[in-house]
Amino acid sequence: MSSAPPDVSICVPAYNTARWIGRAVESALSQTYRSLEVVVVDDASTDGTLERVRELHDPRIRLYSNSRNLGHSGNWNRSLSLARGRLIKFLCADDVLYPDCLEAMVALFTAHPSIGLVFSLRDVETEVPDDAVELAWRAKHFRAHEVFGDLDEVNSGPALVRKWIDSRFARNAVGEPTNVMVTRECLRRVGTFNLRVRQRADMDLWVRAMFFHDVGFVGRPLARYLIRSGSVTKINRASSLSWMDRLWFLEALLSYAEIRNGGWPELRALRRRAVRKSIRHALHRALRGDASRLEALHHYVGFRLGRARERLYGSLDDQGPPGETRQESTLLPP
Repeated sequence: MSSAPPDVSICVPAYNTARWIGRAVESALSQTYRSLEVVVVDDASTDGTLERVRELHDPRIRLYSNSRNLGHSGNWNRSLSLARGRLIKFLCADDVLYPDCLEAMVALFTAHPSIGLVFSLRDVETEVPDDAVELAWRAKHFRAHEVFGDLDEVNSGPALVRKWIDSRFARNAVGEPTNVMVTRECLRRVGTFNLRVRQRADMDLWVRAMFFHDVGFVGRPLARYLIRSGSVTKINRASSLSWMDRLWFLEALLSYAEIRNGGWPELRALRRRAVRKSIRHALHRALRGDASRLEALHHYVGFRLGRARERLYGSLDDQGPPGETRQESTLLPP
């Protein structure tokens, strides 16, 4: 492999995705835009994910194995920290990129240097075609980008945020990671994935990026997103792990001085509403014998009062979650 970094790093964090990761990586390798690397970081899988990637003999693949499981956002951040390209393409291990995805997105970055993030439409594939929950998700989110109104090839990021706030961030209007590309400088400016947000960590990152950059849009599908029964989305919903996501999402936004002092009172109002809702929810659960959510609120109060010093999002230089021992990922031979 050449020592010179490629233009694009396609990051593929993986955990127990042996069934799908082959087609995901093959779709990355089949791009018409050729200056790329595929960074696959296996998060201590137990199902043969590593072996499946090893079968794909291509020098553009850089395959890493975590010594322990970092979790969804932790492994995304680890993958991003290992990327070398000036542009970062996200690819979930069970999704697919269409052959001209990189070519179409890179062209926007090249023509418009003010762009920090590009997203496209995507097709949606359901693992179980007649599953009522999957079909309902598709109906609700398939055209979520319409909250922005008419999109141009280049759009003001803050203007899009204004429209998103008007909808109270009801849906992920940009979409999943697989239909998004960002610049390395964007991630250096705004940080990587939020380690406190469980369900919408991708949306959290998109909103932060939009505050500081123009946004490119490709009005046709460049990828295919799979809704499957074992996805992180479904697990989080079933276990209610995401109950404080909205509050931590708003805290992350308001942690930037430019946003906090930049004339966005709507965000403070949304935070107050989220605090009240979280308190009611935690008290209700406590009365039913579950005090764990009061403990989570206690941690949040400590954060707000400055007792719990915690950075809410990662950086490209992180080797693991903030406050933890440096996480080593082993680069495996091709």
